[in-house]
Amino acid sequence: MKRTFAAFLLLSLVSGCSVKQEPPPVATSTPPAPVAATSSPQSWATPDPTPQSSDFLIIPGKSVGEIGRSSTYESLVKTYGERNVLKTKLYVGEGMEKEGVTVFPDDKTTMVEIFWWDEDPSVVQMIRIQGENSKWHTPQGVTLGTTVKDLERLNEKPFKLLGLGWDYGGSVTNWSGGALDGLHARVQAGADSNVGEEAFAEIMGDKEIESSNSVLQEVNPTVFEIAVQFPLSE
Repeated sequence: MKRTFAAFLLLSLVSGCSVKQEPPPVATSTPPAPVAATSSPQSWATPDPTPQSSDFLIIPGKSVGEIGRSSTYESLVKTYGERNVLKTKLYVGEGMEKEGVTVFPDDKTTMVEIFWWDEDPSVVQMIRIQGENSKWHTPQGVTLGTTVKDLERLNEKPFKLLGLGWDYGGSVTNWSGGALDGLHARVQAGADSNVGEEAFAEIMGDKEIESSNSVLQEVNPTVFEIAVQFPLSE
């Protein structure tokens, strides 16, 4: 089973916080022009472009704003100001924490978390954005709070992800060659879902499911995490 996002995330950050594993290859196709919402999530034909702010732009596999693979604490302070850059411990999963940096720690809509490789602290390992909503977005308009239905529309086709409700839950595993190839994202269901327990079990657990799954479409989970990851060596 492909786990292009979740497996690398926990294996590289959690296991002693020093595992020398590198992320699997991710498609590096040039991001398409931004697209606008359409009335039906099943309409994949050439959406109309809409303008996007470049101030909070995520480029999958490359950068989050001015933050990239070679960013250092000093360069972050120079770019964003000392009061906006905080050294802290960041949660990485399975009860583990790792030293890192938070940019804009006092504003959840702009907050960014940054980890460096233990083997080479001059190389950023991952840039992560988490929460319910954010000003950060991809060129296509993906951001925290984007729904599965909108991910399908922006990807211009259905995709695959891991079942919900566990350590790797909701991680997109394969964009199926769509417009969002290269984006690492995770989704989660809201607490207000009206889907019955038996039906909900269909989209839970350690298995790969299709975004077009009827139960998943009804629950319509939202993005709660976007990450940009870098290998230890290029």
